[in-house]
Amino acid sequence: MFEYINKCMPEQKPEVFLGNREYKIYLDNETIEQMKIKKNKSKEFRDNFKIIKNINKLNKRASQLRFRLEEGKGKALYMIGITDKGNNDGIDIETLFKSINYLYKMVEIINADIKSLKIYKGKCEGKFICSSRIDIPNYIEKKLPRLE
Repeated sequence: MFEYINKCMPEQKPEVFLGNREYKIYLDNETIEQMKIKKNKSKEFRDNFKIIKNINKLNKRASQLRFRLEEGKGKALYMIGITDKGNNDGIDIETLFKSINYLYKMVEIINADIKSLKIYKGKCEGKFICSSRIDIPNYIEKKLPRLE
């Protein structure tokens, strides 16, 4: 399902609020709040806190992807290794594959499908970018009621 394109990903136009394109530098389970947990808390509390924060973050990202799919009438382009300004430096291969794994979890939550994954070279040496096309099977556009 992966396709490696032995070319550098071109610079992208900056991400806009509306539309079906989403850029992320990377995706993972870590949260900044995890680092702020005081050491005097019990291990059980810390572990449960991490699980809750990770689930909340995953659901938030899945919701954001769903919004992009709605904007694209069931189709979205999700790019990992690109900044919101369209910078294509890329990320290391290990982080890229962790991010792709996380993307699969997001897609599963919203019952969407990844149609293609293409990995490109980033602008920086040894860095990579993933371009993924995602869609919702049997998408039916929601018509808003007309105000009269």
